[in-house]
Amino acid sequence: MFVLCLDKSIPIPFNHQRSVDETTSMDLLDDVSLSTQILHGQGSKINSCNRWFEETIQARMTALTGGSTKLCIMHQSFQGFA
Repeated sequence: MFVLCLDKSIPIPFNHQRSVDETTSMDLLDDVSLSTQILHGQGSKINSCNRWFEETIQARMTALTGGSTKLCIMHQSFQGFA
C-alpha cells in the first residue's frame, strides 16, 4: 500500500543548530532536521500525527518554500520471508 503524507513546514528552531536572525533562510535544513522529519515527523505537535508506520511505502511532501519530497520504504516486505 502507498500512503501520501502532506507535512506542514518545520518551525525555524528545528531548522538550525546555530542562532537564528533576520537573515536566516527558511529553506536551509540541516541533516538532523531532515532525517527526523522523514522518519517520525519531529513530534506530535508538528507532523508525527501524519505518519502511518505500518504501511509499506510512504511518500511525504512538505509545504516549504521550494518544496521537499521524501520517500520512506519498509524493506521487510520486499525481502521476502525467511
